[in-house]
Amino acid sequence: MTGSDFASWLDSRSSIRFNLARSGAPPRSLEDLSLGVQDLRTRFSPDVGWRSLMERIAYRHSLSPANATLTPGPGAALYLACAAVLEPNDRVLVESPGRRSLHSAPRLLGAQVGFFQREAARSYALEADQVEAMLSPGTKLVIATNLHDPSGAAATKQSIQDLLALADRYGFYLLLEESALELLPSAGQHSAASLSARALAVRTIEGAYGLEGLGMGWLLASSKLSQRAGELRDLICGRPSHLSRMLCESALDLSERLLSSVLNQADRNRWAVDAFIAQQPNLDWAKPPNGVFGWVQARDTSVEDLIRRLEDQYDTTLAPGRFFGDANCFRIGFGLDSDDLREGLDRIGLALQQ
Repeated sequence: MTGSDFASWLDSRSSIRFNLARSGAPPRSLEDLSLGVQDLRTRFSPDVGWRSLMERIAYRHSLSPANATLTPGPGAALYLACAAVLEPNDRVLVESPGRRSLHSAPRLLGAQVGFFQREAARSYALEADQVEAMLSPGTKLVIATNLHDPSGAAATKQSIQDLLALADRYGFYLLLEESALELLPSAGQHSAASLSARALAVRTIEGAYGLEGLGMGWLLASSKLSQRAGELRDLICGRPSHLSRMLCESALDLSERLLSSVLNQADRNRWAVDAFIAQQPNLDWAKPPNGVFGWVQARDTSVEDLIRRLEDQYDTTLAPGRFFGDANCFRIGFGLDSDDLREGLDRIGLALQQ
């Protein structure tokens, strides 16, 4: 099965009323972005627009425009990052639990994929010793997420520096999918790509800003790898649309206001989920300090059966753990409206009692 399976599964649940499977903020409207149809008709200046956005993205990550490659979504950025680094039969290490897209992309390029564990006992921390223990001769790329998807655990700057020290010693590249860092206050939005030429990072504002389907992502990397990724992008998928560019620029213009409401709601919702799980004898999690999703372990409970009951009887759903490598867990998203979250949690409680 491929990394797109979860996206297809999620799309098929779009009509479910209490959707706790999603991992982003509530959807935005054009009015939220202070845009109207007339704006979209009159702000078409392609050359100036692309250059301006590239400079802006580079600046917010303490890099130069030569280090940024715009792509039509984060999935394309992930694939292009792998394609810029890998040759067939190269070895790749990918975190587990983790999203299937992280290992399906290198496999499509003919790489050999192995895994390192982000352990519950360590609160899913990203630690260099766990990576080093799984390294083999010829490992070319290590792939992880920050915030960790599905647990929401944040990698510290020190842990990333430790991994980059390993990368220098063993000669591999480190690729981090960092889109969920957009859900941290600005001080927490450091990118690994600003720390070393051996680091690559994938970003988007789609989930954090409630702009799912925007079709805008970017890869941050050394100028050499960025140039390579840009050449591959132009051959494979092209740049994002001008509409995506304008929506992205408007969202960045309003980032402080847009994120403020998301972060405040996320803090309230996180405590609500924590209180709910504390009351459930068969559930456990490591409460994430940031973000809008977490990873829940289920004991003596079939996750697949639970989700089936939720969908059939309660118009509610969760993200099955099988999409992240552990069928005994589920990912819960709590970026939705607080009233909807509380109702969804109540329905999960009723389903667990059956």
